[in-house]
Amino acid sequence: MVIRMRRVPSIASAGPTQETPVFSRNLARAVLQQPKPSAVRRKEHSMHALRLLLPLILLISSISGACAAEVPDPELQAFWTRFRQAVLAYDKNKVATMTRFPFEVRGVYYGDPGKDYNRKGFLAIYERLMVQRISVPSGNVSIEKSMIEFIEDKTEIAPKDVSTESRMRFEQFVFERVRGRWLFTRAYLEE
Repeated sequence: MVIRMRRVPSIASAGPTQETPVFSRNLARAVLQQPKPSAVRRKEHSMHALRLLLPLILLISSISGACAAEVPDPELQAFWTRFRQAVLAYDKNKVATMTRFPFEVRGVYYGDPGKDYNRKGFLAIYERLMVQRISVPSGNVSIEKSMIEFIEDKTEIAPKDVSTESRMRFEQFVFERVRGRWLFTRAYLEE
């Protein structure tokens, strides 16, 4: 090993220069190229693996979250199937058994006053609720149908229909879980 001595300014002091050993280039290269201790290598490998796995973990969690949001409450789907069958069979008494009273009806515009109906009042306005025509956008056009036609087309609940775990809105109708049971609770009606 060859050690050459040369005058180099010391970093620690701003004063006069001191003699500091400077290793030959070959020795410096050898020192720099020595394998790193295993603990350092393991840490670097762990960090590299984490950098590779983190995006994968985030992707999997977002997919599983999306899948969970797409699976509707089985009780809500069962309720919707019964409700839809009763509506399509024109059985307003059966629909009334799936309705919470007082039943609230509001206008279609924000701030429109609401009115509560008992069972008898609900049965009196039932036909108007079902035949009211509404327009919904579909691509570049607007489709106009009656609520009964929309209900006929809707065989399964979509995640976009579910507002919260206890509330669902389908077009002009609102359904809520009340004391563990899904019920028809509100409708919007253009007077």
